[in-house]
Amino acid sequence: MNLIKKNLSFILIVAVWLVIVLTNFSSNTFLSGWDNLHPEFNFSVNFQRALFAPWQEYQGLGLLGGMGHGADLIRLTLLWISSLVLPVNFIRYFFHFLMLLTGGLGIYFLLKDYILGKYDENIKKWGGVGGAIFYLFNLGTLQTFYLPWEAFSTHFGFLPWLFWGVFKYLKLPSKKNLLLLFLINVLSVSQGYVATIFLVYLFALSLVLACHFIFVKHDFKKIAIIYLLTFCINSFWLIPNLYFVINDVKVNTSAKGNLMSTENNLLKNIKFGNFTNVALLKGFWFDNLEIQTNGTTDHMMGDWVKHMKNPLISATGFSLFGLSVLGIIFAFKTKNKRALLFLPVFFLGFTFLANDTFGFSGLTKLFYKLPLFSQIFRFPFTKFSILTAFGMAVFYGVFFAEILRTKLSLYKGLFYGLTIFFILLPIIFLFPVFRGELFYYKEKANIPQEYFDLFEFFKVQDKNTKIANFPQTIYWGWTNYQWGKELYSGSGFLWYGISQPILDRAFDVWSSQNENYYWEITHALYSKNKDLFEKVLEKYQINWLLVDGNVINPGSNKALFLDELEDMLTADRLQTTADGGSQLAISNRPKYELVKTFGKIKIYKVNLQTPVKDFVYLAGDLPVINSYNWGNQDTAYTQYSDYISPVSDFDIRISDFGAYYPFRSLFTGRTTKDLDFQIEDLGDRFVFRKSLPKEVENYNLILPQYQADELVEIDSADLTKANYLIPTAEIKNGNIEVVIPKAKGLFSAEIEPAEKRLEAVDTTSSVSFYLPNLPHKFSYLITAESKNIAGKNLLFWLENLTNRKADIEVYLDQKINNFIIQPPMAFDGLGYTLHFDNISIGQQESVNELEKITVNPIPYGFLTGIKLVDNSEPSVVSYNNNNNLIKQVKHSNPAVYEIELNKEPGENATLVLSQAYHVGWKAYKVTGKAGLLTPVFGQEILDHVKVNNWENGWTLNYQLPITNDQFKETIVLVFLPQYLEFIGFLLLLSGFLFVIFAVK
Repeated sequence: MNLIKKNLSFILIVAVWLVIVLTNFSSNTFLSGWDNLHPEFNFSVNFQRALFAPWQEYQGLGLLGGMGHGADLIRLTLLWISSLVLPVNFIRYFFHFLMLLTGGLGIYFLLKDYILGKYDENIKKWGGVGGAIFYLFNLGTLQTFYLPWEAFSTHFGFLPWLFWGVFKYLKLPSKKNLLLLFLINVLSVSQGYVATIFLVYLFALSLVLACHFIFVKHDFKKIAIIYLLTFCINSFWLIPNLYFVINDVKVNTSAKGNLMSTENNLLKNIKFGNFTNVALLKGFWFDNLEIQTNGTTDHMMGDWVKHMKNPLISATGFSLFGLSVLGIIFAFKTKNKRALLFLPVFFLGFTFLANDTFGFSGLTKLFYKLPLFSQIFRFPFTKFSILTAFGMAVFYGVFFAEILRTKLSLYKGLFYGLTIFFILLPIIFLFPVFRGELFYYKEKANIPQEYFDLFEFFKVQDKNTKIANFPQTIYWGWTNYQWGKELYSGSGFLWYGISQPILDRAFDVWSSQNENYYWEITHALYSKNKDLFEKVLEKYQINWLLVDGNVINPGSNKALFLDELEDMLTADRLQTTADGGSQLAISNRPKYELVKTFGKIKIYKVNLQTPVKDFVYLAGDLPVINSYNWGNQDTAYTQYSDYISPVSDFDIRISDFGAYYPFRSLFTGRTTKDLDFQIEDLGDRFVFRKSLPKEVENYNLILPQYQADELVEIDSADLTKANYLIPTAEIKNGNIEVVIPKAKGLFSAEIEPAEKRLEAVDTTSSVSFYLPNLPHKFSYLITAESKNIAGKNLLFWLENLTNRKADIEVYLDQKINNFIIQPPMAFDGLGYTLHFDNISIGQQESVNELEKITVNPIPYGFLTGIKLVDNSEPSVVSYNNNNNLIKQVKHSNPAVYEIELNKEPGENATLVLSQAYHVGWKAYKVTGKAGLLTPVFGQEILDHVKVNNWENGWTLNYQLPITNDQFKETIVLVFLPQYLEFIGFLLLLSGFLFVIFAVK
């Protein structure tokens, strides 16, 4: 009994946590959805991905990891151990519940053992309980766990323990305390999965240590050791992440998804940046809408929105903030330096949340002018709300302890009464947690067995193959599922159970090659171009098609295009019969084979013309063709198959163009600024003008065979009158100019908006123009004269009236005239609607002017087919046979390929690695086994080229006449940044050895 009484404060925290667990766990469900990690679906695969984190092979076409993927290694180990006793569906619940308890206990011990050190033992304990209960029951914590993501939960759980360990060491710098600090830092490493969370911790740590150094004690040596250990422990994920920031961060900032969302996300945060919301720790999640199980679109936090509308609940929330502020005052009054060390931490978090509050907004605006800051902290609430809640919890604990201290001598009963009251206050504020509302109800997902059957199927397939998943309705890396009556939405979960790379949109923000695949495959699919669809699969060497009938599109099921996809996949297995019907064609090997069905999931095997084994193959002497940044149709690949494209403007291959396509990309699906040529409107005609490289000015101009119906003018009054127009092309003054007569009439539009000025505050004002007569088989040039006066630019989106999909969605430029190109789509499609949305988020007014709008057909096929060639046009590449040339490929991990050739591939042959091009990939000729020292002892093959505008290649120059019996060559491909993670592991080990042997 005495033991219970002695530890009653501790037991109370655990008891409250247990009630939370019991009321929020749903048996037979997975905690899944939104952003999630599910390594429990295949621990061995996910362990390897963390051990070899720099190159994320499974993410589509492969990419340099932009997140701290290696940081998950420690958490993976914990989950693997827990999986020995826990059912797989409870593992993710277990982790987030564990972090909730860890955070609560962390605040308790931080307050009891350090911050409230001068108080009576009993008061320290109950002050610690008060802070712990506040930390568990505030809106910041709620929104962290409502849509739980591992990095944020880890940050919540270990933030107080990290400071506990720091001050334990500063107080008594013994080996034992330093080892404790080391261990806590190791366990907290998973917060680095989102590097900005670690950065926030580093900011907070620096503020506390700086204040400690200035106001408490000049512990320079101990502070230096803390920083050194922090770096060494985190270096195995941090150094590769810094490499990404230095070299590839523009890939992330320029991704379509981020171009469309970064400003909006920041404005959503600013909308909740006033003092009222920040005091309550109420963030943008309260304004987020999502389709619900009943089919309506409603607030994602609907029950909590209603809860917060109760005046008594809001008053309770403001009271909690006020009591925390009183705690700050009490800390000053009692000269509690230990507590006041955390005042800058509280103000750091509060400042970035209060980005629309007088006195704070000006400061945040200065920070957001720094390079990359707006991208890194585009969601300030998710990054700083935990830190702010932490600071408030600390000072709530100080307030609690001080109140108990001052009243204790007066009346013992009052002590207990105040204790109960101030413990209950945060619980009352968030009482719906005990009704099972800690997690979003859609996160408690009953994932169908068919997905686990799918995982098992791919476990026995070649892991070095690629999967393209369908449907592909939109560029957002977000998927909606319907499983019976249950709805599920999130960034995805398939790849945690499947080892093969999946070309999902969730990875596009980290790889331009992945995103460009999306533009190409969707253009081919939605234009119903079967041949082009096959070419895209060949180009990206896709081996499997995963067609999931559980995926829904809330806007329109027509946009899924599943029936049309099915028609394309089965078309080569059907032949026309004499009576006009169809029957199965007699073919030994169709292009697509339906090999497995799991419920609504179908798996097709793609029989490539050029099979690629282990992501490696050999091609012949490839032609050099100019590259493009973004596009939805690769005419060069369609005509020549494999080719090499220059990596930069300084690439020596620019002088060796076999063919040059001046209008390779007629693509404005990302922004209106992506066109690399000029368009001039001369009234009755358009001029497309492109400056030519000097190297091709004397090349021969080859015009494609012109299809007369690409540019036809139909009289709207008399549909029998048709005028077929012909474009012309010529080279003059170093430019190529294509003159396109304006086709008017039925297939064109000229619009003068009746309402030219659009204004909005915290809403959207829109205008739309219905054009039902435009056939989709034509391409159109859309011009829009607009001017941005204030706020956000106009959002333009082109609605396809056949499939109800937005074919184009872009923000117009601030310039007066915008040119947008809609490529030719399905031959049987008809009608578009032009939408212009003036969007305002929060109190920032948006004002835009919209003037003249025109729509005219353009000869898309003619333009993209124009090319300049030297005296001899390149020939179509004939592939070498991998089985004859490559003896074997050893690919034990994502960062290394060991290729043994048994035949001489010939002069200028190209060794191709079917992974997205990156300068970090290196090729070495080796003799014997160099292992990890391959970059040191191997002979580097310097001619690193880009193949097919997306993958790696190396030109092999074997000029000696070598017979097959004499020839033997081993080439090792290495992703060099992998060594950065290895260096980090050595630093981690060095840090541990330092603690064990160097510290007395």
